[in-house]
Amino acid sequence: MTLLNSIIKNYLQKRSRLLLLIGVMVVVSLLIVSTAIYLLYIATFEVTRERLVDTVKSQSRMMEAVAEFDAIYSTDYPGGSKAATLSQIINASEHFQGLGETGEFVLAERKDEKIVFLLHLKHSGVKQRKPISFGSELAQPMRLALQGKSGSIVGLDYRGKRVLAAYEPVGNLGYGIVAKMDLSEVRAPFIRAGFITFGIMLFLVTLGAIIFYRITNPILTELQKSKDSLIKTNRALGERAEKLSQYEHIVSNSVDMMALLDKSYRYLTANSSYLEAFKKNPDELIGSTVADVFGNEYFEEILKPNADRCLKGEVVNYQAWIEFPTKGLKYMDTTYSPYADADNNVLGFVVNARDITERKQAADALEEANSSLQSNIDQMPIAYIIFGLDFEIQMWNPAAEKIFGFSKDEAIGQDLFDLIVPRNIKSIVKDAVRPLLNGEPASYSESDNNIRKDGKIISCQWHNTPIKDSAGKVNAVQCMVTDITERMHNEEALKEKTAALEESQRVASLGSYELEISTGIWSSSDVLDEIFGIGKDYERDVNGWAEIIHPDERKEMQDYFSNHILAEHQSFNKEYRIIRSNDHEERWVHGLGKLEFDKSDEPIRMIGTIQDITERKQSEEALIHSRDQLRELSLRLESIREEERTEIARDIHDDLGQSLTALKLDISSIKNNTKDNDLINKAVSMLALVDSTIKTVQKVAARLRPGILDDLGLISAMEWQLEEFQTRTGIKCKFKHDDIDMTHDSERSTTLFRIFQELLTNIVRHAKATKVMVRLSVNDEILTLNVRDDGIGISEKNKKDSKSYGIMGINERLIPWNGKFEITGKKGKGTIATVTLPLNIENDK
Repeated sequence: MTLLNSIIKNYLQKRSRLLLLIGVMVVVSLLIVSTAIYLLYIATFEVTRERLVDTVKSQSRMMEAVAEFDAIYSTDYPGGSKAATLSQIINASEHFQGLGETGEFVLAERKDEKIVFLLHLKHSGVKQRKPISFGSELAQPMRLALQGKSGSIVGLDYRGKRVLAAYEPVGNLGYGIVAKMDLSEVRAPFIRAGFITFGIMLFLVTLGAIIFYRITNPILTELQKSKDSLIKTNRALGERAEKLSQYEHIVSNSVDMMALLDKSYRYLTANSSYLEAFKKNPDELIGSTVADVFGNEYFEEILKPNADRCLKGEVVNYQAWIEFPTKGLKYMDTTYSPYADADNNVLGFVVNARDITERKQAADALEEANSSLQSNIDQMPIAYIIFGLDFEIQMWNPAAEKIFGFSKDEAIGQDLFDLIVPRNIKSIVKDAVRPLLNGEPASYSESDNNIRKDGKIISCQWHNTPIKDSAGKVNAVQCMVTDITERMHNEEALKEKTAALEESQRVASLGSYELEISTGIWSSSDVLDEIFGIGKDYERDVNGWAEIIHPDERKEMQDYFSNHILAEHQSFNKEYRIIRSNDHEERWVHGLGKLEFDKSDEPIRMIGTIQDITERKQSEEALIHSRDQLRELSLRLESIREEERTEIARDIHDDLGQSLTALKLDISSIKNNTKDNDLINKAVSMLALVDSTIKTVQKVAARLRPGILDDLGLISAMEWQLEEFQTRTGIKCKFKHDDIDMTHDSERSTTLFRIFQELLTNIVRHAKATKVMVRLSVNDEILTLNVRDDGIGISEKNKKDSKSYGIMGINERLIPWNGKFEITGKKGKGTIATVTLPLNIENDK
């Protein structure tokens, strides 16, 4: 107080210096305002540049992905897959929102030493531009992009205007992408702000000087009061900061986006992931409201209703799409948790948000593929039924509803044999089906013992096939069922009235024949003639039958008839392809035949039927094709996920690591150039927090994609992973390996490393182990990874569990390399997991 009174008294004695003080204030204000506007301009310029770079990079990656897809699935598009890709890009650009008043997005290609513009977007819509010479001084950014370069530049565009532009090549299309904005538009707001700010500043300085001159003493009194108030406020803020530091310590190292808000929806603190997502520093975010960050409309419609429920004491979880300044549009899984004081009064809530975009996109793609598969099944003309190992119905298509009378809702989840098989023979039928569950080949059967919903007994033809997982284990059985009730009734009638030939004639598309073994001459019914496409004058001998068989299966069928039917006196039961004689159309048939013998047990005749099963085969092929597409989609998603992990890890390690290092240097500089003890202590605390954040960044980058895998190879990466695993879990690990060089094969290295990570994860989750032994060896171009633990051991039930996604994922990863995975274990004696992977490139699929 004494010092403050002395200053006030001295100031009153030197009132004549007021004019000099006003001049100094004006000069200092001009310098401060000019510096601030310049720094804001530099920051805005950088933000705009990064926005343009992000735009062209994301668009380039999207176009490359679309081009890869179209190269596989759009080859029949008019103009080829490249034209299909360009068409999709133009259609997607109809909703372009623009990049400011002068912002433009341009797509072009180099053709005949000219830059030909393919797509030109502005806020007002799509426009076409005339080609320009590739050697022209104009269109500098596009010329760089078409030369295969990427980056940003301030230069001339195709109009001769100076622009801020980002450029990027589209590698697999030969296109160039440029996103740009006139430099004048970037500068204009700051020029206007300068003039306005200078005018306001001069007015306020002059007005303040006059007021200061007239009411000096009252102001000094108020200054003293303000000083006292400020001391109290600082003390209160210090106490509040101490409490908030506890929350900051918890959330600062989380990879999830975390923030703490009060009851007024104002931010109290947020971790680095949250700040990075919105491209804000703590001073910008803390104290602002959720509506300030997300916009009032999104806050009122999505965020506020969930936050209000949380403030009433409820833990709220929801998923929604959110647009981030740095990440773009992401699908987030968000949880709001209330926090309260000692009296259970809710003070605010904690936000925890996790990016699940990849999971959402994969789920959507899988749902689309399943929808396509379901559509094919629903349109099948025959009943399609799937039941599990417990005989519970999993699939029941419309044709099954029509045959058996039970709706899909009534059938799904029911025991198949309880539903449609009479009680007195149910156990017999189940025993007949059980071999399929043990992996035996497909079976074919006809039964007159099925029951409809209305109680009517019907006859059905069943073709049953086991469904196996990627490990070759049977997890279900699929059945194709045809109602043959009418055909069976017809056969009973024919048996009473006709001879052996008429006995085998059953239903439409099922022809009959009779073969004389001694002469090789056969006769056929009219239906069989239609199936074979032959006339009455066709030569019906052994050679005539062989000519109808498809050339690729002719020898096999001749051997089957000679070595199996005639030599072993077996019945004929075979599916094979034929080429119709009249129109040369390829068809599938199912032949059945029964031998008749003389008194010496020598075959003299064979009678049987041949059925056209082309439609059924086409349906089966459609199902197999759909299943293959799902597998290809899964492999593609895994490849994209690995690329994204690598890119994210690189960005986190390089960009964020460099920024944190720079921040650490700046804080160290502040600490070394100040004598304020409070500021020094705060700087030391900030340095410790920065060091902790740097370690977290390194840890996150390593988990996404260990750099050591790319730099030093598979062996070093596995050694690092084991050390990190042992440190994190306390489980003792030992690693032995041969001298293996995998640096030339990064894709195999990545596959084996991800499998290794999955095996370690399973040990932590399930094994309850204390020791892990890892052995990596190579023998005869076969790489073998053996992981052994001393845990509780895996049971046979868990090995065969269809929901064991870890084992399924490992097998899916090995499919492209012809690799194999085996896992064995005994209760209380640990588990052994073995992965074998061919190193010979010629064995790759």
